Amino acid sequence: MTQRHWQIFFSIVYVLGILPACAAQPAPTATPPPTSPVANGIKNPLPNSLREITSTRVYRFRVDPAQTTVEYAVSEVLLGNNQITRGRTNAVEGEFQLYMQNGQVFVALSNFQVDLRTLTTDNNVRDQAIRKNWLESDKFPKAIFVANAVQGLPADAVQNQPYKFQVTGDMTIRNITRPLTFEVTVTVTGQTIRGEGTATLYMKDFGFDPPSIAGTTIVSDPVKVTIKGVANLIEG
Repeated sequence: MTQRHWQIFFSIVYVLGILPACAAQPAPTATPPPTSPVANGIKNPLPNSLREITSTRVYRFRVDPAQTTVEYAVSEVLLGNNQITRGRTNAVEGEFQLYMQNGQVFVALSNFQVDLRTLTTDNNVRDQAIRKNWLESDKFPKAIFVANAVQGLPADAVQNQPYKFQVTGDMTIRNITRPLTFEVTVTVTGQTIRGEGTATLYMKDFGFDPPSIAGTTIVSDPVKVTIKGVANLIEG
């Protein structure tokens, strides 16, 4: 059962990671330009191309938990048999701002959180043990990812076309913060961003060692985290 504990841990990291990726290019140190409040609905919908976004326009997006899933996958050897163990959750929330400066796309005020207490596998006993003994999510309930740089997203990107790029940020789990990069594929349709991203992390970087239980179960490092999610425009 301990083997599965680790898998949940990876799931956590994964969830946090991708959605911010849906944003855009390297985040600047400068604060984004002010934007006027929205009275009824979306005042300024997204244009067809990033090039049409003026330097004074800021778009605010919010993650849709109902359409967002985080999953981790880890390789295990259980009683001599190789297998892939997976865990997942939909308990993710977050927002980010997207804007243009000097022909580049930037992301600001990015903050994504995952409730680690909701991570589940196919074994309730394992889930309880992870919350109390391994991940200690009862004590550290939130995993937080803050995106700070995006590379590879063209400034002339248009709607209804998939784009691949990288999103780098800081992941915090159990009060340990480490840099993490996601390989992301994103498509914008109307006022919605749909994205999928993957990242590789090492348990030891977050205070864990890959478990080996009495020689019957061996979990390998690293872990692959994947997230498929949706973020909707809520202010423009």
